[in-house]
Amino acid sequence: MSKLIDKMIKKSDCTAYYCLHVMSSRRRNALYAICAFAKCVMDIASSTEKTSRKIDLLNAWQQELDNIYQNKAPISQIGQDIFAVLQNFNLPQNEFMMLLNSIRNDLINPPCGLSEQVYGQYCDERAGVFIRQALRVMGCGDEVYINNLSNCLGKALQTTLFLRDIKEDALSGRVYMPINYLHEAGIKSNDPTEILINNNLSKARSSLSKIAETNFVKAFEILKHSDKKTAFNLKTLIYPYKYCFDIMNSRGWEVITPKPDISAFTKVMLFIKAYMEKVF
Repeated sequence: MSKLIDKMIKKSDCTAYYCLHVMSSRRRNALYAICAFAKCVMDIASSTEKTSRKIDLLNAWQQELDNIYQNKAPISQIGQDIFAVLQNFNLPQNEFMMLLNSIRNDLINPPCGLSEQVYGQYCDERAGVFIRQALRVMGCGDEVYINNLSNCLGKALQTTLFLRDIKEDALSGRVYMPINYLHEAGIKSNDPTEILINNNLSKARSSLSKIAETNFVKAFEILKHSDKKTAFNLKTLIYPYKYCFDIMNSRGWEVITPKPDISAFTKVMLFIKAYMEKVF
């Protein structure tokens, strides 16, 4: 793994940076490269550049991926690391493209209320992509298992992020909420800032939280029947999200700020919890 990616992932306070140190260097470096790609394209979307410039940068990443998968020399350092990863792991290009296209579509048509079907696709295109690629790096070859687990975890993890970041998203002109949840809560506006200050938003957030809650349960049930090593590796990634979700759920969905904070000590304790479950 290049020093650039190591620095990028560590600086982002990415939970994966510390949790994945238990893996072999080959698998760890592969997951760092995947994380770095995801962070890079998401940083493009959240930057202060003009939308047209952001789309140009994402299009350049599409060309970079095409080059990588056609065995042409990549230009970027992250591209070079992904190219190296592909010498050891079979990671489908369409998974990277799914994330890239989802972010690009957000820029072209900022979401403000989604159908439940589209919401599920969003979760799959964001967190689900990472889970599937991570499972392949971990040595999972059963695509049915990979898809079942990524479906649950994609919804659980991404919904947790949507609930946590709802203020920043709304102020950026985006609301990742199934529109029927908004309507059922009595929110009819299509303006993200008006949705943010609506007194009924807590009802809609509470309804959305059930998606995360239900899918955390499903994912942990699947992990009970997984090999202990895979379950441990995934739990080190999942537990910080579940901890964040539990904080928001306990304090009530009318509370938006401050966002839940996970201290370094808590991360260590969650890691130990996952390790003890692996051992016993």
